[in-house]
Amino acid sequence: MKKVIKRITAVVTVLCLLCAGLFYLYVNDYYHADEKVQEYMASDDRVTVLQEDGWISFETALADTGIIFYPGAKVEAISYAPLMRGLAEKGINAFLVQMPFNLAFFGISSADRIIHDGLSHWYLCGHSLGGSMAASYVEGKEDIDGLILLASYAANDLSDTDLSVLSVYGSEDGVLNMQKYEENRVKLPEDTVEIIISGGNHAGFAYYGPQENDHPSLISADEQISDTIKEIADFIGEK
Repeated sequence: MKKVIKRITAVVTVLCLLCAGLFYLYVNDYYHADEKVQEYMASDDRVTVLQEDGWISFETALADTGIIFYPGAKVEAISYAPLMRGLAEKGINAFLVQMPFNLAFFGISSADRIIHDGLSHWYLCGHSLGGSMAASYVEGKEDIDGLILLASYAANDLSDTDLSVLSVYGSEDGVLNMQKYEENRVKLPEDTVEIIISGGNHAGFAYYGPQENDHPSLISADEQISDTIKEIADFIGEK
C-alpha cells in the first residue's frame, strides 16, 4: 500500500510540475509593447503620468470623469498608453491596469482599488478579454456609470441595467468571434451604441504589433486609436 501511495504521490507531483511549467511558458509568451509607447509615458503640462502599485494613471486637471482600462489577454499593459494619454488630453482621467500574468481573468476586481470619491463619474473599459472581464465587474456596481467594450462582448447579462454602453470594433478584426458577439448582443442594454471603425482590426487599439489570426489593418494604429479616443470622448460627453 505504501508503494502505491508513493507512486501516486510521485505522479501527482510530476503532473503539478508539468502544469506549472506549461502555465509559466504560456503567460510569458505575450505581446510586448512597441518601444514608441515610451513617448506617451512622460508627464507634461497637460497630462500627469503616475506609476502606481498595479496601474498607471494618466490624469489631467479639473477632470470629473475616470476610465479604468482592462487590457487584452497576454498584452503588455503599456501598449495602451497612446489610447490612455489621448483620453486624458480630452479631459478624462485614465487608469491603465497592469493585470497579473497579463490576463484580466486574474484581476477582475482591480477597479476596486482605483475608484475614489475625487471623481463624479466612472467608466470601465476593456479590450478583448479585458472587455469581457470589465463587463463582469460592472454588474451590480452602483458607482459605475458605463461600460466601453473594444473588440469585445459581455458574457453576463447587463440588459436590464442602467449602464451606458459603447461597443467599438474594427471592420477588419480577425480575432473577435463575431458569432459570439452577435449572440451576446441581447445581454447589453437596448440603447447600447455600436461603432465600427472602418479599416481597423483587433490589434489596432494599441501599440503591440500584429496579433495572431488578426486581419491586416487598412488604417494605421494611430488612426484607429485616434478614432477610438474621439468615439469614447463623444460618448461620455453626451451622457
